[in-house]
Amino acid sequence: MKLNKRSLSNYPPTTAAVKVLTLALLASVLTMATAVADTVLVLSRLSGGVLNNYPPYLEVSGTFTDSSGNSGVAQDPVPAYGTRFGAGGVPIWIVSPTLANAGGVYEVSVTLPVSSSIPNDIAVDIACVGGTLSTNKTLGFGGPQSTWNFVCYVTNDVGVVEPELTFTYSDTLMDGVTPQGAPSFSRRVYTAPLRFKGISDPCINTAALPPVYGPVAAGQAYVDVPGVDAAATAVTVYADGVQIGQLSSGVTEGVNRVTTTALVKGEKIVATQTIAGQEGCAPNPTTFGPIVGGGPNPYLRVSLILDQDPTLTGPIGASSAGTANEYWIPAFGLTGGFATAPAGGIVIYPEQCWQTVTVYPGFFGDPQLTFRGTPSLPDGNPYAAFGGIAFCVEDTTDTGPFEIYIDNLVNGDTLIEGFESYTNGQPTVIFGNPSSAGILGGPPLAQPNVSVVTSDNADTGTKSLRYSFQLSDSLATIWQRAPANGSVRPFPVVDLSQPISIRLLVLPVGATTAGLTLSSAPVSQTAYLGNPLNLSVTANGTPPYNYQWRLDGNDIPSAMNSTYNIASVSPENAGVYTVQVSDANCTIVSPPAVITVSDAPPPPGRIEIEWASPNVILTWEGNYVLQESVLVNGTYTDVNGATSPYPTPVSAGNSRYFRLRTP
Repeated sequence: MKLNKRSLSNYPPTTAAVKVLTLALLASVLTMATAVADTVLVLSRLSGGVLNNYPPYLEVSGTFTDSSGNSGVAQDPVPAYGTRFGAGGVPIWIVSPTLANAGGVYEVSVTLPVSSSIPNDIAVDIACVGGTLSTNKTLGFGGPQSTWNFVCYVTNDVGVVEPELTFTYSDTLMDGVTPQGAPSFSRRVYTAPLRFKGISDPCINTAALPPVYGPVAAGQAYVDVPGVDAAATAVTVYADGVQIGQLSSGVTEGVNRVTTTALVKGEKIVATQTIAGQEGCAPNPTTFGPIVGGGPNPYLRVSLILDQDPTLTGPIGASSAGTANEYWIPAFGLTGGFATAPAGGIVIYPEQCWQTVTVYPGFFGDPQLTFRGTPSLPDGNPYAAFGGIAFCVEDTTDTGPFEIYIDNLVNGDTLIEGFESYTNGQPTVIFGNPSSAGILGGPPLAQPNVSVVTSDNADTGTKSLRYSFQLSDSLATIWQRAPANGSVRPFPVVDLSQPISIRLLVLPVGATTAGLTLSSAPVSQTAYLGNPLNLSVTANGTPPYNYQWRLDGNDIPSAMNSTYNIASVSPENAGVYTVQVSDANCTIVSPPAVITVSDAPPPPGRIEIEWASPNVILTWEGNYVLQESVLVNGTYTDVNGATSPYPTPVSAGNSRYFRLRTP
């Protein structure tokens, strides 16, 4: 019998190994151990809003509603799509889990989302067929939120592994006399998730561990395990129930890295700790634990998020507070909500080229779909707040991790952010960390959790934003909402009458750098009538390069070099300039450079300096000749052919001085 991707033949059939075998096999191996510990999670609904089947879950009477709320319980975490609540009639539901131990004793618990609609005095009656209950009434369904609340103990009858528990919203409080209010949207009774945790094995007395950290990617030979107790002497990692690594010396409190055999895509990873010689119960691998992905990056769907705000007046790029009236663009086909991934979106495939996501808001633009709140579409205010990006699963066989580089957020002709002015490693410039919104539709992974400026890759210039996370499961309903709630310039204002674009680099597995980048690009400036205008671009890729300069989106005939020079500026030279650069692998279009033409005399010569490793970029306005010298008071000579912007390499101990002269 094939149990999973790994063979059990490499591991002796010890009690620890037996504890994590699949339920289908447990009945045939019970003689190998005196007791088998197991944990079973019962959900009320499945991915995509589908009601769970009976067994294990059945709604008998009452009015039930799907919930987008989710418990944030850390141990034995639950997927977001598993929650329902009764809000009318008399809710009655039956749960019949498949357990491992006939005659075993199980602790029954429920976990609740954070909601002000859950009163703390909810009383629920319990009855059981096939087992004996420790109580027939509980307050657990109104207990603390985002934790496991004790409901009762159930002892299976001899030979029974599927006890049937019936839960009924009580018409009285715990005193059995005082009536309690009828269930409603303001007095909700959440029916699940329920946890059945076996207590027949001493492993139950050793604290369980929270989910392992990501990334967990195919070929990776380690797992980071958090939450380890200071008294632990060993940490053991399992893949689909099979031990793949153990740390038995140097165990420390907190996070421990455990060396493992190479992880395999699709496996579920869980961990245990050993305290005072007793290993903790390994979570059921069919229910708990993140799924190993194929590595960065699977392909995905991208939608931009806009926040409707009638008070916004501009200008483009100004920070704002954001609102709860959010909508996706492009998106269509469903009502939205946190528990459901957006439909539609732009598919991004992994490649070594920077890719552009462009959306067209407005009445005649891309389809727009309400995410939360009550935005009125089409938007009556020409301004909105950029609310973030929705990254959605397209390859439903893969969880990642995702290593996404973000650069050049542009609205019309305005560059909102290119990340050049920030220090390397600076966090959350526009986008908050992935944990600030979490993984929607499934339990979030604590790591990776990255939103930092980096010089590892850049579309133009030398910097971009690295955004890294991993999905917890490979379901089409699971997605990551990257909110624009950063600490530096949150929720920048956008003009809905103009397109919004952003550049993304989603590298294939094994690649670490882009195939084509622009280390310098044309910059916005004022040109002066009768004076020259010099624009240039510097490409880094696989030569030869092809260039095409454009003015207001139209190709400029014969402008097919790395520089574009106008000997004498005239009014018709004003506008938005871009240059498209191609090599054998990729095509890049530079950010827009707005050229304004002035009939005033040019200002005195002044050099602007910008660092763009390994160069500095010198820029100036007006008709001047650049000169250089090795001494500040030395002899200056003309730099032949130098036009603005002028890149020049720098190195330690190589001081040079520059000035401008009139022709």
